[in-house]
Amino acid sequence: MSDDITNLMSSASEALATMRYLECERLCARALRQAQHEDNWIEFSRILLPLQESRRQRRLLAADTAVRLGASVSSQRDQLLPPLGSAGCLLLTGHDAMHDVQPLLKIADERSLFLELLVAGIDSTKGDWNLIAPGLGSVDCPMEAPPHELQNHWITAARKSDLARAAAWFLEASERLGDRVLDAAPTMKRARERADYLLRALDVVRDHELLHQHLAETAVELARRAYHSL
Repeated sequence: MSDDITNLMSSASEALATMRYLECERLCARALRQAQHEDNWIEFSRILLPLQESRRQRRLLAADTAVRLGASVSSQRDQLLPPLGSAGCLLLTGHDAMHDVQPLLKIADERSLFLELLVAGIDSTKGDWNLIAPGLGSVDCPMEAPPHELQNHWITAARKSDLARAAAWFLEASERLGDRVLDAAPTMKRARERADYLLRALDVVRDHELLHQHLAETAVELARRAYHSL
């Protein structure tokens, strides 16, 4: 293991132990990219454990704080961020919503916001919302639209019942999209391609438990193949 990964993961472990979840997530993501670059698949699989835990905590805090189901693309992107300035689940809608994903995630990272972000197109004929996986080709996931009263505005703990309903819808949407993304992954026979795909997928559905687990299994398989090729 390189000194860079050792140092990154030492800092990440300390951050996780002291509940600095966003810092842990950033450090693990950097270490993961480094391990991928070095083809160090054993360490790659180990890094996924604290990464998964930090993302689980981000998801829980966001869902308990604020949810917005529906938000059109805006030139004033910071206006789309959680009203409490700390955490929230946001589902972008609109024709060009995909183009706002990375800028919003960058703002959230700079401000240390616990943000969960999804994108959906709206089927005007059926009324369904079609969840989209930016950067993963044709992967999409139709889902019945949330109740009208939960759409297009931030819902916070001041409306506890509505927040619970909106959060349940968002989390179900995230799970369904993650499952669909996983179904589209290359087979284990193409393990390197599968690892690259799943790593990209985690940039789209960042807290999906099975995506982390399948990526870890793929990394172990790559390490096993490298060992047997020596």
